[in-house]
Amino acid sequence: MTKKAVIFDMDGVIFDSERAVYQCWQEIAKAHHLTDLDTAYRKCIGVNSAMCRQIFMAHFGADFPYDDYTAEVSRKYHARYDHGRLPLKPGVRELLSSAAACTARGGLRHRGFFQRNPRGIFGRHAPDYGAGHDGAGR
Repeated sequence: MTKKAVIFDMDGVIFDSERAVYQCWQEIAKAHHLTDLDTAYRKCIGVNSAMCRQIFMAHFGADFPYDDYTAEVSRKYHARYDHGRLPLKPGVRELLSSAAACTARGGLRHRGFFQRNPRGIFGRHAPDYGAGHDGAGR
């Protein structure tokens, strides 16, 4: 049986965004002398931003400047990783190549948040975005 589609979550599966965000948080923690970041941060993996805020406030106290620190993390993250600089997870190129070979059309279809074929990760299996899709998640 020929497979018609393969679906991947991009954030944290294809791109190593989890480690990148954590490194930014570590820098903020060091700059602001926060101790025990790891305990709070680990509880935030896989949860939404509202829940992360609750976790950090419970861990560091009601006066913790969470919004200010997350804004700093965001600035660091985007300055460092925007424009195709976010690291790929190990084995992604091989995984995508294998997935493309298994699909009925031999190509991949992408409806995610990054631009067309960043850093050539799709090789010859460039994404088919579909009519009217600009490849930027809009």
